[in-house]
Amino acid sequence: MSEVTDQSKLLSGVTTLDYLLGQPTKLSGREFDRVRLAAIDWGRRCYFNSGWYAGKSAKPLPGSASTLQLFKDFVPLVDKLTENLKPKRGRGRPTKDKISGPDLVIIVEYLRDRTGRSLASIINAGIKKGYSLDPLKTTEAHEKRIKRLLEKLKKIHLPSTNNVLQFPSDKTRRRKIKSD
Repeated sequence: MSEVTDQSKLLSGVTTLDYLLGQPTKLSGREFDRVRLAAIDWGRRCYFNSGWYAGKSAKPLPGSASTLQLFKDFVPLVDKLTENLKPKRGRGRPTKDKISGPDLVIIVEYLRDRTGRSLASIINAGIKKGYSLDPLKTTEAHEKRIKRLLEKLKKIHLPSTNNVLQFPSDKTRRRKIKSD
């Protein structure tokens, strides 16, 4: 029973190595070829092992194709491939998850301001104070970027309650009411 389980683990290891070899890697061409050849050799020994036990052999398989040796050789191959994987980039433009420090200072000042100053005046004051905002960009460019960040923050931090009723606009009410 345990040989069947070991065989299925080994065959799933072949699939794992096949997947990892198909991913983008940081390895040089020569080094990747060495790892690929070692994986091919490991896969061949794995299939030989499976054939040995499929033939209902009574004695265990000795040597480099033994089950124990295959498990020992599998770990370094997977470690080498996984530590050198390149990060995958998704489709489209990458999302900007982090807000830079100067933008965050401007946003906090804008949200805490109770005097009614405009965002443009807060940005100009930030440039004068030396908040690492790009003085070569226009105030409108800074304002546009910060407004996008504020909209993004509003979408992220919307209340998650479902007990808010949405009333139809006056236009739809007028259409439904018939006058006598």
